[in-house]
Amino acid sequence: ETLAEKSIELVCVESNPVDRVWGEARPPLPAAPLRVHKLEHAGISVEQKLEALRQEMRAKGCAALVVAALDQVAWCLNVRG
Repeated sequence: ETLAEKSIELVCVESNPVDRVWGEARPPLPAAPLRVHKLEHAGISVEQKLEALRQEMRAKGCAALVVAALDQVAWCLNVRG
């Protein structure tokens, strides 16, 4: 089903509402560079993780996956920082 079939519409906003909520209280963004999480700590490679995700998506009939949470992105790409 498409978004339109569900009467859902994506709307572009002029400013980020999260920034408005944070205001001046927002902590500074991290300055440290990302680093690759060593395979010995990650357990499996990025390629293996992505292939496992693809297999699961195929099994469920999914054509796309949105990975937006930063911890999920870091896990998928074996990065920390």
